[in-house]
Amino acid sequence: MEEFDFSVFDDEITNAIKSMKLTFSFHELILEIAKNNQSQYIKALFAYEKTERPFMYVHQQLSFLMKKHEGNVIKNIGKKPSKDIFGKSNTCVYWERII
Repeated sequence: MEEFDFSVFDDEITNAIKSMKLTFSFHELILEIAKNNQSQYIKALFAYEKTERPFMYVHQQLSFLMKKHEGNVIKNIGKKPSKDIFGKSNTCVYWERII
């Protein structure tokens, strides 16, 4: 499996958080990151194409990066129902920006 340097998303996660509404889901943040940084998002998925679930792996790595902001910029407000990036009903963590 090819390694991908997820640190390229550090600034993008910060920018995406700033652009989100006060309360947002992790799924919404993923879509914002993918929209604003399509090339790197595709490269990340491609690096893990041979895994069974490249989207899940990449999104998990983005989640780890996002948690670095917890307590400073955002706070976890729990899991709630949400549609994933494929439109499938699921649950995910919701966040609130700390103003």
